[in-house]
Amino acid sequence: MLFPIALLIAFTMIITVASIINPLNQVYADSLKNAIKQRIGNYEVEMVTDPKNPVIGENSRILLRFGSVNGDDLIDVPIVIRIVKDNVALEKTRQILVPYGHYNYDYVFPESGRYIVYVDVNDVAYSRQTLNFIYFIDIAESWNYGSLSLAITIVVVIIAVGITVIVRVIFLKRKKKQAIKNTKN
Repeated sequence: MLFPIALLIAFTMIITVASIINPLNQVYADSLKNAIKQRIGNYEVEMVTDPKNPVIGENSRILLRFGSVNGDDLIDVPIVIRIVKDNVALEKTRQILVPYGHYNYDYVFPESGRYIVYVDVNDVAYSRQTLNFIYFIDIAESWNYGSLSLAITIVVVIIAVGITVIVRVIFLKRKKKQAIKNTKN
């Protein structure tokens, strides 16, 4: 009976010593994959969209992560999100408290072009200033599959008309040559 108690004490000591020796292996919340990162002061803000290439007229999600320069996720960060296109403000949120360092914002981009997403962080912890993180999102012109089939139909009709005209011209030239040949005989 003494052996299991000694084994338990030894195992506990090994775990304790290992945690004291290697305290730097701290686990942070996941960083956003393929995100655009910016650092201002003690803040590191990451932004990525889902889908990666937003589509006109469809819901897109803007994912944000707020961390410190040490890698810690920040809790209850006050932010305002503004979306601007061609110097026209399209969207502005009220102040949002970001829980646990992550925030998702849904938005539908109405047309193609370059959008600017401003993430204004109210730095109440350090500088007592508003920090502006600026991200650019390019929205490409989307292909409407209905107009694509119309374009294909128009191209096919133009090619058919072109071939008909060429065949008709060739046929008329041959007929003219045949008529000249017949008149000589």
